[in-house]
Amino acid sequence: MMPSALRSKDALSGLLFVSAGLVGIVLSLGLPIGDRIRMDAGYMPFVLSVALTGLGILILARGLFNAATAAAWQLRPLFFVVASALVFGLTIERTGLLLSIFLTVLTAAPAFPEWRRAESVALAAGLSLFSVLLFVILLRLPIPVLP
Repeated sequence: MMPSALRSKDALSGLLFVSAGLVGIVLSLGLPIGDRIRMDAGYMPFVLSVALTGLGILILARGLFNAATAAAWQLRPLFFVVASALVFGLTIERTGLLLSIFLTVLTAAPAFPEWRRAESVALAAGLSLFSVLLFVILLRLPIPVLP
């Protein structure tokens, strides 16, 4: 059984950040790091992983000292967020960026307890257009916009 202090959302988030940061540190040690003046390929992953680990320790400490709210697993948001990631992965090559982002947002929208269809469609349209503007036009990534 888990102690009650580790059931808080902050403590669980802190543990997740610390573990992801430690994995990043271990993986970045295989790359040449360099120094602040001559950064090598492993410098930024190492620094960001150390920062993530430090942030995770702070959040974990906050969760341990303020263990008031217990984290409850809710299956509905988990299902729709995972489903939206699958929809994006399965549709990006076949339908293009515009329609893929649109479908992804509409798939994730029911994860929110009080979602409205009209707002979801407007958000999906806005994010689709913003994604095309950012990734295809500004960054000039070779992503097909339409099928």
